[in-house]
Amino acid sequence: MADQPHFDYHQAFSRNIGWVTEAEQALLRHKRVAIAGLGGVG
Repeated sequence: MADQPHFDYHQAFSRNIGWVTEAEQALLRHKRVAIAGLGGVG
């Protein structure tokens, strides 16, 4: 079985800082978020 690539959370979401604070990002990390309108149908 092939090794899975390493997921770096900080690298993936560091661009959010400025839109949300680091404290808010820490809260979001443990939440489930739904984003409507990304289906590409409309």
